[in-house]
Amino acid sequence: MKKAITPFILFIVITLWTISCSKPTESCFTCSQKTIKIDSVVTFDASCSGNASYFTWNFGDSTKDTTTTSLKIKHKFNKTGQFIVNLVAKRKDGVSSGNDTKASQMITVE
Repeated sequence: MKKAITPFILFIVITLWTISCSKPTESCFTCSQKTIKIDSVVTFDASCSGNASYFTWNFGDSTKDTTTTSLKIKHKFNKTGQFIVNLVAKRKDGVSSGNDTKASQMITVE
């Protein structure tokens, strides 16, 4: 009886591990302000992103994309206009699940 239980437990452990590793990420973020003055700093917070540890931000203002492991990031907008900020969150193993989502919000700089 003991030998029959061991493979079953191993099967359950492997199945649960596989399910948890294949979860897609959910990109989500909030921002401290949506309308700001030029040269103001905005804080973006990706705490609501699920199953993610790597965050790639595009601020829509011609600056380079920024990848970080931090849930919060600050960005200074130094020109006026409307900018679409995009976030793509990646799983903690850094591998894209193929179902990674992108979250977007518009920032207006006056």
